[in-house]
Amino acid sequence: MPLRLFEKTGLQVFLVRLRLVWTLSLPFLVRGALPSIESGRLSPALLAAWLLFGLSLHILPAPARRPQHEVMRLVDEFAPIISKTAAAGILFVLIGSLVFDDEKLVQLLPAITHLAFAFIFGSSLFTARPLIQKFAEAFHQDLNQAEKQHCRRFTLIWTLFFLLNAGVVVFLTEAGNLNWWTFYTGVGGYLAAGALGLFEYILRKYRFGRLTERPYDQLLRWLFESRDS
Repeated sequence: MPLRLFEKTGLQVFLVRLRLVWTLSLPFLVRGALPSIESGRLSPALLAAWLLFGLSLHILPAPARRPQHEVMRLVDEFAPIISKTAAAGILFVLIGSLVFDDEKLVQLLPAITHLAFAFIFGSSLFTARPLIQKFAEAFHQDLNQAEKQHCRRFTLIWTLFFLLNAGVVVFLTEAGNLNWWTFYTGVGGYLAAGALGLFEYILRKYRFGRLTERPYDQLLRWLFESRDS
């Protein structure tokens, strides 16, 4: 049960934004600092990041009610997973950097996070409701059997995607090309994830409909009708 030390949502919003800034800026911070910094000097920053991602999950209270907007409900479902995987990865790198005194370990942090995601997505395949289905049910509670099979299939695809991402990060780390590592972990990986997410969304809408009145769904409706005519 969370320790309800803070009741105001303003602190929650601040910490969410701080976690987002840290995650997005990490590759560029590493790119700027790594060539001239010793691994031991990274420890305070890693410890602060672990406290940010890990302890805030237990200190801050859960929202009193679920957001009405579907996208915000999806964010509520996914945000704790991001924080938990980031906290686990940071703790692993923090301990490793102290034991082995190797500054390159911090470059493996994105790979560890991707492996954690792969484990979470992959292990959900052995349950009745794989992770993508849980996300889909934040939008629609009445999924039919075909939609559930679609969710299970894409849970597997996301699992493989995260494994591939982890492999690319490890390869770039071992190759020693900090510029390519920075580009992939700071830009390329997010573009790849966005492309896969967009492909899944369009395919799901094409196969199952459920188009809303939002502009992007109306655009898809027009494209689908144009293709079928």
